[in-house]
Amino acid sequence: MTPGNKLFSNGDLADTLNHKLGQIANAVAGWSENDLLTLPQADIYEALTARFVIDPIVLDRNGITAEPIEDSFMATRHFGERVDVKVTTVTLVVPITGDQPLLGLRPNHHTPNPPTATVRSGELRIHWSGPVNPSPGTVQQGVDKQLNEIQQWLDWSTAQVTAYNEAAGQRIISEVQASKERALANRSLQASLGFPMRKRSDADTYAVPITRKKIVPRRTAPTSQPFRPEPALDERQYEAALEVLWHQRNQLERAPTTVAKMGEE
Repeated sequence: MTPGNKLFSNGDLADTLNHKLGQIANAVAGWSENDLLTLPQADIYEALTARFVIDPIVLDRNGITAEPIEDSFMATRHFGERVDVKVTTVTLVVPITGDQPLLGLRPNHHTPNPPTATVRSGELRIHWSGPVNPSPGTVQQGVDKQLNEIQQWLDWSTAQVTAYNEAAGQRIISEVQASKERALANRSLQASLGFPMRKRSDADTYAVPITRKKIVPRRTAPTSQPFRPEPALDERQYEAALEVLWHQRNQLERAPTTVAKMGEE
């Protein structure tokens, strides 16, 4: 006996994936021409991928924990009469990742009887119920059977999701490129007409912010050294220095050869 809800029984996976794939064109058409032409193409791909790519369900069998074992009564039919039978229930909590709505969608490959479990946020609860005082081997065998059955259905589901993700990625690229080419063609046509573009009434107005650098005056730090005036010549010494330079210039002009030999020596 395996209490819980039937998985993969709330819709067809192929129909859901096909419908989602058909929404990509409308999603790309919702982007403005300005964004398509100015934003980095990788950013556009990333935004659309986050919206349309689906993460398959993955069971974390290494992270399984057990709830406290409970004894309860379960109604059954015995020779046409309702009988309450005492049973032992073991509940295992299996962490899961991925898009949980996949657990309700039936894959293309399936068996007549889908597995059962209780779905909660980020986890799957596997229930095993049987006669009281069961052996550990009996419980382990029953739980493994349920886990393997669920994993088989997930493998079928993942195969479809993987194929869808590849198709979605290719369609996103083709739709974005086609929309960008149409936007460029529209801009080229607008420019060739020679008419100024009319500003839309709902267009945002942007102002370039001006940041002026604040100049902070800085005072020279006072020094503890006593003041020393810079070296200077008085007027008589200055005139005498000029006279020496004047005579030296005349000598260079009158006898340049002599001066050159003096330099060689």
